[in-house]
Amino acid sequence: MNEQKRIRFDALDEEYLTFTHKSGLRIFYVQKSFRNTYAVLGVNFGSVDEQFEVNGAPLPNGIAHFLEHKMFENPDGEDTFLKFSRISANANAYTSHERTCYLFSASEQVEEGLAILLESVFTPYFTEENVKKEKGIVIEEINMYRDDPGDALYHALLKGIYSDCPVRENICGSVGSVKKMTVRRLYDAYNRYYRPDNMVLSICGSCDLNALNAILDRILPKGPDTPLPEKRYKKEELSCKRRSVRLYRDIATPMVGIGIKVPPFCKSAFERTRRFAAMCILAQALFSPAADFVGRLKEENLVPDEPSFELSDRAGFAHILFFADSYDPKSLFALFDRKIESILKNGFENEEFLRCKRVLYAEHLEDFNSTEECATLYLGDALEGCDGIDYAAVLSEITLDEVNDLAKELLKKERICKCRLLPYPSKKENEQ
Repeated sequence: MNEQKRIRFDALDEEYLTFTHKSGLRIFYVQKSFRNTYAVLGVNFGSVDEQFEVNGAPLPNGIAHFLEHKMFENPDGEDTFLKFSRISANANAYTSHERTCYLFSASEQVEEGLAILLESVFTPYFTEENVKKEKGIVIEEINMYRDDPGDALYHALLKGIYSDCPVRENICGSVGSVKKMTVRRLYDAYNRYYRPDNMVLSICGSCDLNALNAILDRILPKGPDTPLPEKRYKKEELSCKRRSVRLYRDIATPMVGIGIKVPPFCKSAFERTRRFAAMCILAQALFSPAADFVGRLKEENLVPDEPSFELSDRAGFAHILFFADSYDPKSLFALFDRKIESILKNGFENEEFLRCKRVLYAEHLEDFNSTEECATLYLGDALEGCDGIDYAAVLSEITLDEVNDLAKELLKKERICKCRLLPYPSKKENEQ
């Protein structure tokens, strides 16, 4: 049995067990007496990593996503999803800007599920025939997303925010880049990034650790002989590439996006967690359903539905994004500008600040009642070099002054990009 370390956080009455297998794979295990067990294997390889050269040449855009598609195909000809279905497990996979994840959930035979998952990921099988077939599938997926207005708005906003960071590129790649996929390049990317010391396995639920270790010993390759290549991300300007973006689609109601560019944070895990907590409070105070700005949008009938927002704080990029359908984008942006002016002049009110902290604290506690959210939390922290177990304590310590100082840093005009997706102009408007 590998040497285990048990980490406990008394404030939340939560703990996890962690150890590193001799292959280099890090394992996080959260024991929960829930009906289902959720396991996710995360590879520290996403679309932003395709900028790095492998064997003397950059990887094709979208190769991380293409690899994800191929990893459930096996030399024995049986699809991995069928193997999971035999043990009544639900499996899936996804690729993001910063990682690729393979996962399953099951109420029994968890160890069998882990063996299926690991055998699939650590048995690459790429042939000229199956790669050619997959190209058609991925190109069809790209074309499907291309027709989606929300997807178009999202990527237009990222392209407006960033100048060089590959987060501005589509995770799936382009039709042209997919056509460039070859068996050799797939193996180049796989051998570079799909190594145990570049992965994390996170499990929440019930699992026999002795059986897990036996599975790891049987399936995983020996520890690597060479260190992981260092990732050095391109340095971005602090200001957005563009402050305003406009595009058109066949839609009935205009859509808007607001992006706030945040400098990537490269200090200690604790300091990064503290900055992330302050970012969360700032985003809540600006864009949550209970925020003054969103309330005004509803009162003035500027939005037909509830807006949404998201934030990312990664090693190579960081931002806060807001999206909404809007009857009047110009008035929405004017209202936003007035709100920003007020924040920069007066700061957030203490009552609003405390409300946001309570909401975020409650949401964090709720994550521990879900095997999926809990396992995903520890996986993300491990891959990003943070420690989410500190998040609740850090959140309680954040002060109003910290959030107001962060607002003054981020809410500058040059760091904000506004994007509007409009219906195609009518024939009469074109004539005018």
